[in-house]
Amino acid sequence: MKLAYLLAALLSSGAAGAQHLPARQVPAPAATAFARTFPAATNVRWQQENATYTASYELPQAPGTAVFDATGALLETRTIISDHRLPALARTYMAEQFPHREVDQILRLVDAAGTVTYAAQVCRGKAHDCQTTYFDQDGRPLRKEP
Repeated sequence: MKLAYLLAALLSSGAAGAQHLPARQVPAPAATAFARTFPAATNVRWQQENATYTASYELPQAPGTAVFDATGALLETRTIISDHRLPALARTYMAEQFPHREVDQILRLVDAAGTVTYAAQVCRGKAHDCQTTYFDQDGRPLRKEP
């Protein structure tokens, strides 16, 4: 559960402004859409930021988050994946760019249009000096964020 919660806190857009939200305060369309899309989800926690509602959850395969609007439209999913599920081109890039560090966390992101991107995070020390590199679905680098 901690991993899914951390995922939501770290990668929700502008996580600093997100507020924890009791499930009973989540708009019914968003809560219903979540339950329909992720019926096996456990340990669900909600956050609200502006007009979006992010559910952090656990599934048998992996923890993740799902972002909905108040009408129940699914805007994005984020799932933690293992490094072997990262496209080969991205694995090669990370090995070349960070030869003496291991990737700390890899996410598979899917937006509302179904576009898949990946985020690979490498940290030095105790998560104080991290860099996230984003890749397209084929593993080509898109951008880096400190």
